[in-house]
Amino acid sequence: RCRFGLASSHTKKYAAVRVLAPPCIWSFLLCRSSQESNRTVTLTIPKNEQIKRTFEYKRAYEKGKRYYSSYIILYVLKNNLQYSRVGISVGKKVGGSVKRNRIKRLLREILRHIWQNVIKERDIVVVAKKEAEGKDLRIVWQDLEGLFKKAGLIENKNR
Repeated sequence: RCRFGLASSHTKKYAAVRVLAPPCIWSFLLCRSSQESNRTVTLTIPKNEQIKRTFEYKRAYEKGKRYYSSYIILYVLKNNLQYSRVGISVGKKVGGSVKRNRIKRLLREILRHIWQNVIKERDIVVVAKKEAEGKDLRIVWQDLEGLFKKAGLIENKNR
């Protein structure tokens, strides 16, 4: 039986994955290589590395460089800090609060995994488009990771 208490008949063949990984990323881990899923990942992005204030978002929107993809818009602005900060924005056009919060959870989960490889001294605002609604974690992950590479935000360590 799964230690998360979520064992079901259609997921029994993935018991080893279920025990080792949190439920939110089971399907993703099944599709990723074992060497990528073994890297160290922080539990959350630290509070000081999160953009919280409205004027910080506005500054990124007005002065930041924009990068577009199918599901996400990325605003990147250089800051004078020794670390990068990230903010997530999902507008009301995307849907109700349940849909918006689901997308925010997906984006936070993806950022949590790639955050250690992001270059320093940047303010990054991730804005979800309406098309991101209802998309699978794997699809949004590929889209966001591709956008980070396009913006030159990911350091090339061990690659």
